[in-house]
Amino acid sequence: LTFVEDASLSKSIIHTCWTVVNDSYLTDLSLLYPPHIIALGAIYVACIYKDVNIRKWYDTMNVNLDEIKSVVRQLMNLYSEFKSPEAEKKRNSSLNVLNDRLLTYIRVGQ
Repeated sequence: LTFVEDASLSKSIIHTCWTVVNDSYLTDLSLLYPPHIIALGAIYVACIYKDVNIRKWYDTMNVNLDEIKSVVRQLMNLYSEFKSPEAEKKRNSSLNVLNDRLLTYIRVGQ
């Protein structure tokens, strides 16, 4: 919650962050990374999904961005595996946006 307060995120984004964190338990992320890295990855995914630019906030943090990128990639892999016929079109659109922005983020961050 400290990260969320520090970033001054809306309630809608906070709700999405919690959804992403809960989804992370469907992976082995909690065995591979400390909780703060998973939280930062979840915040990043939620902000991309809600089209909020939080790049400058991440640049001020003293964390391993490669670990956060890895968490985001694993979450993206999880979401790409979900199968729901009624939401597939929306999800595919969202995944395409997330993938495009993640690729931009990775290129800029290198």
